Amino acid sequence: MTNNKNNYASELNDPQGIDRSLLEYLKPKSEDRYSKLEAYCDLLTRATSGTYSTSVVVGNLKILPGQFVATISELARKWQWQRATVRQFLTGLVNLCLLYTSDAADEARSVD
Repeated sequence: MTNNKNNYASELNDPQGIDRSLLEYLKPKSEDRYSKLEAYCDLLTRATSGTYSTSVVVGNLKILPGQFVATISELARKWQWQRATVRQFLTGLVNLCLLYTSDAADEARSVD
């Protein structure tokens, strides 16, 4: 692209005039990365999968229907997100009262 305003406008009207490397640069890195909607649907699927139809004890945790165990790292790998992004997303859902989280380390300490 050039600095000339006339050339700039003609390049936008002609897709052949746009540098392909720019399109490659702007393209999403991976198509496997989950959107927020897909991540939320994944959480709903985990909660409603029926894996725990009755209460189950996992370690020191009692898992009830609608609950599941997942780590930030596990979700980050599945969703192709950074762990910080997963934490922010889950915090947002907690703030909206759509999700309750519990730290397993806190649970283990409170069982003693």
